[in-house]
Amino acid sequence: MPNCCDRCFSEPLIKQFIEASGKRGNCDYCGNTDVPINDVDEVGEFVREGVLRYYEDAANNVHYETAEGGYTMSTDTMTEILSDLDIFDSSHFDPGDLVDDLADDDGTGYVRQDPYGPLPGEPEEIDDWNQFCETVRNSRRFTAFLTRDESSHDESHPHQFMQHLAAFFNNAFMIASIGAGRRLYRARLMRGEGRLRHEDITSPPITETRNNRMSPAGISFFYGCLEPETSIAEVRSSVGDRVAIGEFEVLRDLRILDLSQPIEGSISIFSEDYSFSYEEYVKPFLRHFVADIAKPIRPHEADILYVPTQVFTEFIRFHSFQEPFMPNVFGDQTARIPESFNIDGIMFPSSLRSGGTNIVLFRGPDISVSCHAHPRDAWLRYYRYSIHEVRSITYTAARVRRR
Repeated sequence: MPNCCDRCFSEPLIKQFIEASGKRGNCDYCGNTDVPINDVDEVGEFVREGVLRYYEDAANNVHYETAEGGYTMSTDTMTEILSDLDIFDSSHFDPGDLVDDLADDDGTGYVRQDPYGPLPGEPEEIDDWNQFCETVRNSRRFTAFLTRDESSHDESHPHQFMQHLAAFFNNAFMIASIGAGRRLYRARLMRGEGRLRHEDITSPPITETRNNRMSPAGISFFYGCLEPETSIAEVRSSVGDRVAIGEFEVLRDLRILDLSQPIEGSISIFSEDYSFSYEEYVKPFLRHFVADIAKPIRPHEADILYVPTQVFTEFIRFHSFQEPFMPNVFGDQTARIPESFNIDGIMFPSSLRSGGTNIVLFRGPDISVSCHAHPRDAWLRYYRYSIHEVRSITYTAARVRRR
């Protein structure tokens, strides 16, 4: 049985698979000697398993027209797929014979998974979110969620899209818990004030609220950060400004929609962790959505550009989430009686400090108590504040286009 070697390939995971065999010898395809090798049948099985994480047999989902003698969309054989994949190091040999042996082709026609769905990397949710933003900014805002037909399944409708988005976050396990004891930070610019009180640095009273990313004027939320440095950046301080940073302790577990986690790069189809729907639909949408809600907005544009995140937050705030299926002690999925709950806030990346994390909690001035007061039903305990003077500000830039 012929052997192929790690130098036949450019795909790292295939190279690793060959190296893991522990065999060394001469390659029957590229001619290298004394290199890591493996039986071409074993490598072929590994390669085909990876291909079938992205492709499927056309007979599973594609219509076949008997009269026309073929499928209603184009298909590729395993040989054609491998020939098109950029997995070979063809700089020093012609991989044609290796492709034939790896493919073990029986003539089956393959198509990508979800053949009638949107193109991978272009999930429909991106278009639906963009349409939602356009609608609530420029068409209708306060009636956006009204629908005459509650049974409608048009997910481009604002009401249906928000329901779909909430289920998407819930099913993707993006609702996390911030445990008691965690410290949060909230900053405010000093404008010549003397000593600040707890009331001066917690959520503002309703009469002093202004238009914010997640809430319109008149609704008081707690805008804080996980890092004190991020809180300084978020108040848009300038060199020479004095900034007061308040320190708060979380008193009870808070359920949070966590949009702050970095979205990892694409995973190869040759990884066991590859999931078609997650890689091709979920990741692209999350990258787009999180970048859009966290992008910096100039103050004079805020009245309009903050509207989509404000409407989104209002919906998420009052949406009744359900506890997911939980594994029992035997490890299988057992449905328990659904427990409804509302989330307490949202975490998202800072647009003003790289690596920083913002948190908004859906509660006004009664969210916190001072360190000497009884917590009652407060979520946070305020400890102290410190004064910082801004000495320098660092800017970074990347060219996005040339004219």
